[in-house]
Amino acid sequence: MSKAVLISIHPGWCELIVTGAKTIEVRKTRPKMKTPFKCYIYCTKPKRRPDDFGFFVSEQKIIGEFTCDEIYSIWAGYTANLGDDCLTFNERESYLGTGMGYGWHISKVKLYTKPKELSAFPQVRRPPLSWCYVEEG
Repeated sequence: MSKAVLISIHPGWCELIVTGAKTIEVRKTRPKMKTPFKCYIYCTKPKRRPDDFGFFVSEQKIIGEFTCDEIYSIWAGYTANLGDDCLTFNERESYLGTGMGYGWHISKVKLYTKPKELSAFPQVRRPPLSWCYVEEG
């Protein structure tokens, strides 16, 4: 078995990833792994009603996976368009503050027909706040 990542993503962003609109996930940290690596998508509890997000009514489950095939460094105040991170400049700046972050490039998205429970990864006791390492299954 090899290492993979379990990443927590809000339902609205999950929908954009699955539909192909969002191909960059911005995070403050990055795994200490060489790309490419597999990321399992844990769809978090929505801040709004689940039906506001179309087909993601089964939140708090692992809904699919993607391959992170490249990671970009992003600095606070970065004004260039990252491409498809789906964030405004103000959202990115608010999230990163005055520090540095990373753009995880999303490829080979696979949506599961039946979402998996968090218990699919026995080493994980609770959903990660951002992401955590898991054994690829």
